[in-house]
Amino acid sequence: PRDRSVTSLNAMDDEYRREDLVVIADGDGEYLVGVRAAAEARNAGRYVLTVQDVRAATADDRVALEAERAFTRGRQTRDAGRAATWSEALDLFAAALTKYRQIGDRRGEMKSLLELGITQYYLSQPEALSTAQAAARLALDLDDRAAAARALKSAGNTLVFQGELPAAIRAFEQATALSHAIGHRSAEARSLNDAGIA
Repeated sequence: PRDRSVTSLNAMDDEYRREDLVVIADGDGEYLVGVRAAAEARNAGRYVLTVQDVRAATADDRVALEAERAFTRGRQTRDAGRAATWSEALDLFAAALTKYRQIGDRRGEMKSLLELGITQYYLSQPEALSTAQAAARLALDLDDRAAAARALKSAGNTLVFQGELPAAIRAFEQATALSHAIGHRSAEARSLNDAGIA
């Protein structure tokens, strides 16, 4: 539809992780897709756009859209420096996780687990470690090494908080190796730094 934005997305803070955009058009017509780096992007990037399917929306598509919206709102709501945002973000990530699981979307489940674990860590919830570990396992199953590294780093942070320093160092070393393997130098440096501090 002319001169009307259907949706936009800027939910990820890591240029090595993919972003998924789910759209259900509300009518026939021509739609323009624009892709550009966010204003705050540190590096120019490469973009690959894949249209998976153009067809009539199904009930699962509507659930996927709800899941994506909850996930994106969770990312937009959570502010690491503002504890007042964490509980609401936690609820949004949990809602997204439930919906992704409902439709069998493993990639959506993985990214929701990752963000849920980080938020649980912020809230000092004991399940943060098992959530981060589940995200890491699923990311490795999906061959998403950037997400696996981030999940392992989250697990390492939780282990430090729990006083399990040798296990934390192992998690940081695994995250470092994964980041190194994909050439993600800034994530590699952060994991090395965390291992050194632990």
